[in-house]
Amino acid sequence: MSYSVVVIDDEKWVLEGFRNSIKWEDEGFSITDIGFNGQMALDIIEGNVPDVLITDVRMPGIDGISLLKRVKSSYPSVEVLMISGYRDFSYAQEALVNGAVGFIVKPFNPEEIKKQLRQVKANLLERDRSVFRQYMHDGSGNIDVLFRKFNIEAGGNRTYSIITFLYPRKKDQKSADFFFPLGGNRYVAIVPEEEEERAIKSDDTFLCAGVYHGLQGRKECRWEIERSIALSFGSFIDSSFKINVRDESRKANANKTCKSLFQSIDKQDREGVERWFVELKEDFLKGEYHVEDTLAFYNQLAGFINIRKENLLPAYFSLFELTDNYSSFDSLLEQMRDNIRALLKMPSMISNTGQHNPIVSRTLEYVNSHFTGNISVQNISEEFGVSASYLSQIFKKDTGNTLVRYIAMLRIDRAKQLLAETGFHIGEVSEQVGYTDYFYFTKIFKKYCGITPTEYKKNLI
Repeated sequence: MSYSVVVIDDEKWVLEGFRNSIKWEDEGFSITDIGFNGQMALDIIEGNVPDVLITDVRMPGIDGISLLKRVKSSYPSVEVLMISGYRDFSYAQEALVNGAVGFIVKPFNPEEIKKQLRQVKANLLERDRSVFRQYMHDGSGNIDVLFRKFNIEAGGNRTYSIITFLYPRKKDQKSADFFFPLGGNRYVAIVPEEEEERAIKSDDTFLCAGVYHGLQGRKECRWEIERSIALSFGSFIDSSFKINVRDESRKANANKTCKSLFQSIDKQDREGVERWFVELKEDFLKGEYHVEDTLAFYNQLAGFINIRKENLLPAYFSLFELTDNYSSFDSLLEQMRDNIRALLKMPSMISNTGQHNPIVSRTLEYVNSHFTGNISVQNISEEFGVSASYLSQIFKKDTGNTLVRYIAMLRIDRAKQLLAETGFHIGEVSEQVGYTDYFYFTKIFKKYCGITPTEYKKNLI
């Protein structure tokens, strides 16, 4: 892909000389039109907005400065370079103030033209990155930037592959013609499916590549790009995972897998817990799960741990955040395993109520049966004929946890189960687990899980 350029000058020989001064394609540009005055420039731009306008300063009628002002007012994304003779240098400051990138001085020096174009190209790349980031953030950016860059056809049945590459260092400027820089040494390319292998083999210095097949022409592709980006984190699981392809037939269920771990914890089954972590790593290495599933597993485990311990683990919303905080999948699993081991040593994890103070045992039985209803420390204490302060004191002493936190733990665990296994809306889940106030439920959920119920549900997809 090359950026489009319109050149305006009232002297034909200047236009020809400028056109032939460099190999524009080698610099990533293509002169798509020329004009001889300001009005012609406006007509051309109105018909097809270019990426770059290069215009002489002094022209009859609409001069270069006036043209610059009108173009930047109506088409602010257009980069403008001014052509000037030495005697016109007094216009430089006014042009720059009104948005020109720079000046190209007559007689033309090819190296100076290239230097100015490099700055223009850097600006255009940043413009495109900004639009792309906005699109990926909330879908509001202009995705045509991406389609135009990779020459994706508007019609037809051609199928494309989205490939995200991770490199050990930033690529040079020339590579930007093939890739779309994402940040963090990641670059995305969209190529016809039949050219996928050639694209991957064209530069084998990448650390990891995430490949998503099956993009059909020009359409919304935010989800597909996200999958490709996620797969480019494959080396986080194991350094041997260099090329990772999305397998739609694989239907992983992080919630179901985590449930078996939580059952082992509730049963004080230490061997079952250790075995779960070993089997999880093996499943990832066998491809039963993809790297993008690490986010769902992490947030599931962090939420389970957070509601039972005071030392809360942060929630992460992207693999970028997760991998910034863990050097490898092994280090992530080790921290999670250490936290679960600590939970197993806590008195509050003992499920045998017979080991507790009789009032605490009865309280546990009562709460376990009624936590989805309208219960509180006050009405539980009235149920057993003791003061609320006394019940709170002996419950904390006997279990290592507060009664309020224990009720919340049961409710949030049930809420996560309903979010994962039913089609209930958030408000319905709130009522099902004993919270009549939707906003209070969301607040409590985020307090213990680090993310809102909506964000939690999104991570399960």
